[in-house]
Amino acid sequence: MGGPLLAIGTAAVGRTPGERPMRNTACCAITARNRFRPTAPVRCRSSEGPRMATIEEALDIAVDHHASGRLAEAEIIYSRILEVDPRCAAALHLAGVLACQTNRLDTALDRLHRAVREAPGTAAYRIDHAKALIAAKQWTAAGAILRPALALAPDAADPWYFLAMARHHTGDTDAAIAALRHACTLAPEREDLTGRLALLHQQRGQDHLRQFRQSLALADFQSAVALSPAESEPAFLLATALLDSNRFEAAADMYRRALSLAPAEGFALHNLGITLSRSGRTDEALTVLRRGARLDPAHVTVRDALVQVLERRDPTEAALWSMEALALKLARAAAEVPPPDTPPGPDGARTRNIVAFSLWGTREIYTQGALANARTVPAVFPGWTCRFYHDDSVPRPVLAELARLGAETVEMPAGSGPSHGLFWRFLVADDPTVARFLCRDCDSRPTAREKAAVDAWIASGLPFHVMRDHVLHTDLILAGMWGGMSGRLPPLAPAIDAAADRKADRWQDQRFLAGWVWPRIRGRVLVHDSVHPGVGQPFPPAPADPVSSHVGAKVLQLQPGDGAHVAAERPDFPPEVVILPAQPGRPMLAERPGRHGMMRFFAKDTYIGRSLALYGEYSDAEPRLAAMLVGPGDVVVEAGSNIGAHTVPLARTVGPTGCVHAFEPQRVVHELLAHNLAANGLHNVVLHRAAVGNAPGRITVPVPDYGRSGNFGAVSLGALSGEPVPVETIDRLGLDQLALLKADVEGMEALVIEGAARSIARFRPALYLENDWEEHSADLIATLQGLGYRLWWHLVPIYDPDNHAGNPFNAFPRVVSLNLLGLPEGRPCPLPDLPPVTGPGQSWREVARLV
Repeated sequence: MGGPLLAIGTAAVGRTPGERPMRNTACCAITARNRFRPTAPVRCRSSEGPRMATIEEALDIAVDHHASGRLAEAEIIYSRILEVDPRCAAALHLAGVLACQTNRLDTALDRLHRAVREAPGTAAYRIDHAKALIAAKQWTAAGAILRPALALAPDAADPWYFLAMARHHTGDTDAAIAALRHACTLAPEREDLTGRLALLHQQRGQDHLRQFRQSLALADFQSAVALSPAESEPAFLLATALLDSNRFEAAADMYRRALSLAPAEGFALHNLGITLSRSGRTDEALTVLRRGARLDPAHVTVRDALVQVLERRDPTEAALWSMEALALKLARAAAEVPPPDTPPGPDGARTRNIVAFSLWGTREIYTQGALANARTVPAVFPGWTCRFYHDDSVPRPVLAELARLGAETVEMPAGSGPSHGLFWRFLVADDPTVARFLCRDCDSRPTAREKAAVDAWIASGLPFHVMRDHVLHTDLILAGMWGGMSGRLPPLAPAIDAAADRKADRWQDQRFLAGWVWPRIRGRVLVHDSVHPGVGQPFPPAPADPVSSHVGAKVLQLQPGDGAHVAAERPDFPPEVVILPAQPGRPMLAERPGRHGMMRFFAKDTYIGRSLALYGEYSDAEPRLAAMLVGPGDVVVEAGSNIGAHTVPLARTVGPTGCVHAFEPQRVVHELLAHNLAANGLHNVVLHRAAVGNAPGRITVPVPDYGRSGNFGAVSLGALSGEPVPVETIDRLGLDQLALLKADVEGMEALVIEGAARSIARFRPALYLENDWEEHSADLIATLQGLGYRLWWHLVPIYDPDNHAGNPFNAFPRVVSLNLLGLPEGRPCPLPDLPPVTGPGQSWREVARLV
């Protein structure tokens, strides 16, 4: 390499000029310098006096200082080299590395940029420049500088890792995962890379869950578990996603795996207990939950879970856990320093008493419950006015009827129900015209017991009131069982905006009340509590209520007076309907001849039963479409057959040489299904009293009160109490053919498809699936499209003017059945006017105007 010599001391040289420097783990590593052109000599000083050295020799000395931590000496030599040759790429690079290590990012970026400009083909320069950009949080620029480095150093894992970091911070998690996965392929032995890849999969899985993309979330969590098999967190997240998907057996196995890695993890024990309970394994659930309570005396949620599981099984033990749960919550609240009281404002304008409710969506339990409360509250609470806070999702006829009944309606921002709806009713506390307010739930009804408690509160002179009247009432404040004097709290609206979250669970309102409201009312609140001795006063004496067993009880099935649809008086059943003699302990049944034969049904079913009674059919456009998809000799699977309103016409369509497999898990409903098939002489139906899912197992089926009015076809499985039934998969039926798979299983349709994957791949049947759970819709559509199916919306009005009975009365205004038709590629849609599904993000609301 030659050249004149200048002052340099050999004692300062710790290695030969050809030796490569060590790797430094600081912000930018000292990387092996590449070839550079020799220039004029550099003078360096040592204990032996000065001597002349080439730039290469000077760099060796500087790098030795640098690698040994003598940064000041290294920087002096780098500076002298750059004085002699300002374009020396190696010196620019190493000086930039040193500047980055000493947190002078502007200097580092300038020198590294110049080094790359002088030697654009040197991968190490680009990599260290990118690392400096990452340190400066210039993520996009870092990604751009790394791209050429990937081609220059194709076997190096680090540039792919740094690219993943840059992509992650620009919000492109998919690209980050792809880059990091490539890095892991190049360096499979590096646990730091596989660990970071697992974390990215966990993060993306949680993002998918927030967007209700269940199958994509499961895939990411499965990847995280495979990458970090010794970590409990990925296993816990995968188990929780499986639980949310009602895949109880798989969830239980994965929670056990998480617990094998972290045996004392309280939340894993809690969730395992919930999983076992929902799958009908109550004894196992109690064992796990009790273990969790023993391991962590301060674990509140596991105690709440024990109360839920034991409520009916062992009320005495449930009460003990309930007291422990409430005591823990009170102790936590007492440890907090309460904020100063807000002085009350002038009361002159506060003259009105309001019972406040929140209302959004179209579910009958809430819309009809709102109407029932609008009728009942004025009778129970004379002088009080109902107020309903609502958004644009509530049907206009419901709002009109509320106004007709004398209730106030307050319109909130469009579409804000999912994020803010639970909180709306609390805003009454900010109203300057209101003297006293009560916050209540649309799905409960006022009672004499509640009225006596409210009267006692008013007489007490205290500004706030809280009630607890059931073993499950372990919250400090229940969102629908408290009240107060307006103007005695700081403004709630800003606090609600800060707390509301569209993706939060349905308990976020009660967490807000516990964390924000309770500290501000403690010490000036009258508490009525019938369950937890010592934390409140007993309820005043009052007559028992025939409907509500306790204050705040949920009215899950509508009473006859509550079930009338808006703008439609319920007519008497026509003479063709025969009400059967009631048997003790059995539901009221009726029957009538209809379009497809004699049908027996629940006289108090507000949808299928009522439609059969009035029209002799139920949503008959669905079996008409099915008849276009199948013919004599075909095999059909129907998951969720109910009483057979569609099973009977399906069996007639496939004829005696065909077969229908009908699944119905509710015991009493299954009995009616069997009767209707036998009454119509249909022997080509194989009955299964089971649920349909993605894996064999068991699940709990709630038992509705069939003596009350309700929608008995809308029973969701997986409750904490009820009857355990088997879960079967379609693939395990061992079918020789399959022409149509029809499923109406209350949001579990994706699990049915998963458990039929082999049958679908083999037979490519038509698919007809209910899709009325908006939180599951995107995942279901993505799953079906991923199987190579084209999809159409089939929105069927429940009322058909051309009904079998010729009945002109519409008992179901604006009520439709929401379904998807799926056909394999190449098979034409038999109804050319059906609107196609454009993608997972499309809502049925976009096409409802076409119905």
